[in-house]
Amino acid sequence: TGPERFHPEFDLLEAMAEGAPVVVANSPGLAEHVENGVSGVIVPGSSESFAYALTGVLPDPDWRNMLGAAASQSIAATCSLKRVIDRTLAAHDEAFDRAASKSAARGRAAA
Repeated sequence: TGPERFHPEFDLLEAMAEGAPVVVANSPGLAEHVENGVSGVIVPGSSESFAYALTGVLPDPDWRNMLGAAASQSIAATCSLKRVIDRTLAAHDEAFDRAASKSAARGRAAA
């Protein structure tokens, strides 16, 4: 039980996976997961822009539901366990192939 850690990207992904409508700052790690106006709302990051976005999203249940549903579908398509495992295995295969190619090239150069 150490100090609480703040991981905005993980919190965002969890919220989106649960179908929550999200408003995020246009920053690396956050905005890349959101399609503006479709799976969430991206704002410049000022308190005024957040307030403006929230005054549009909060009173509109249809838009909130649409954003939440699209967010959930987006995360399921890009961050599901199967997708993460497939991408991890592909990255490992690629790394092993590169290492084998370099090793073979060194062997030919030494000969």
